[in-house]
Amino acid sequence: LELVRSHSPSFLPLYQAYPSHIQRADAARYLLAHKHGGASACTSAASAFGRSGARLLPRAARSLSLSLGVYFDLDYECFAPLEPLVAGASLVLSYKEGSDFAKGASNSVFGSAPSHPLWAVVLDVLRNRSRTPLSGHTAVLFSTGPAVLREALRRLLRLRPGEQISAPMLTRLRETLGIAVLDSALLHPVTAERRDLSKASAEGERPLSAVCTHHFVSSWVAHNSSAHADTERRRREGHSHAALEGAGLSVLQENAW
Repeated sequence: LELVRSHSPSFLPLYQAYPSHIQRADAARYLLAHKHGGASACTSAASAFGRSGARLLPRAARSLSLSLGVYFDLDYECFAPLEPLVAGASLVLSYKEGSDFAKGASNSVFGSAPSHPLWAVVLDVLRNRSRTPLSGHTAVLFSTGPAVLREALRRLLRLRPGEQISAPMLTRLRETLGIAVLDSALLHPVTAERRDLSKASAEGERPLSAVCTHHFVSSWVAHNSSAHADTERRRREGHSHAALEGAGLSVLQENAW
């Protein structure tokens, strides 16, 4: 609360009014990045999980430049240093393959220098979407989650409704604002739809270029096996927006983690 109060006091009423913890956690990570740059991944993991959490990102966190902090969700596993990926950029995002909300820039991992202009746009999107009813997990993804980052990129590029981001546009973002959007093979080599693969199968699918992988724990969601199975059935039947159909999964108000 002190960060919000001191860094963005006009946002405080909206922050306090969010109906779920995950929405406040999403907003807080953007405010931290705006004020300080990304948080140290290893420090974050260690503080939450002790020694077991610190094992997730040891080499990666040690390799980071002090001028560009990196935020990670705690369900990441890294195999190589991140420094080559973030060198020369002032903000790094990861593209994620998949369908529906699973596809596009992700807020589960990003690197940022303090006060990057993207975060001011992100705060505007948060304000615009602050009254989104909490009808299920997709409302979180839209109001504070990865859809917020994607909309901020669209606003920076001044895209028209329905216009898609192209490779030349990404080059322009890199040249003008230092924003690098990394290929999914680097930090998101396995899609959310295939998160239930066995460890051996997942490692077999992982490209050699992968630096990290996301395990998609989603501890803020009340997972429902029948709902997941129904979504998978709709995907197999060719529904292009299978994960957006129906009421969605419930959002947890308490988390034992």
